[in-house]
Order: sequence, then C-alpha cells, then structure tokens
Amino acid sequence: MRYRYWLTLRPAMPGAVPTKNLECIENFNSRAYSEEAGREVWGYVEYSEPLTDKQVAEYELVKGGEVHD
Repeated sequence: MRYRYWLTLRPAMPGAVPTKNLECIENFNSRAYSEEAGREVWGYVEYSEPLTDKQVAEYELVKGGEVHD
C-alpha cells in the first residue's frame, strides 16, 4: 500500500516534496484536471508511509488517500 498526495501548485522537483519514504513521482506535462483530486494538479507523489499533516501543509500538497496495488 502507498499513500498518494497531489501536487497542486508545482511539479515535483528537488525541495518541492519530502524525500523520506518517497516511492513514486508522477509529473504531468502541464497542469491538468484530476477527478480524483477534484481540481487541477501538476501530478502526484506516493509514499510508503503517510506524511504528517504538518508536512502536507508545509509542502502545499493535497491528500489523495491510500493506493492499493
């Protein structure tokens, strides 16, 4: 299981997302509407452990929920 977070303000790049437990980065070519996120996003990142609310706020991410393989 992984934990997904949507990138609403910028694509993932060094310093834009936490790196601990990072498993997947999916940057889109441009900002696109995601029905799952309910807004336009630049992509998403997935982690093996959930981020803290503080990390989500500091990096300006939006929780996407659990992803089951």
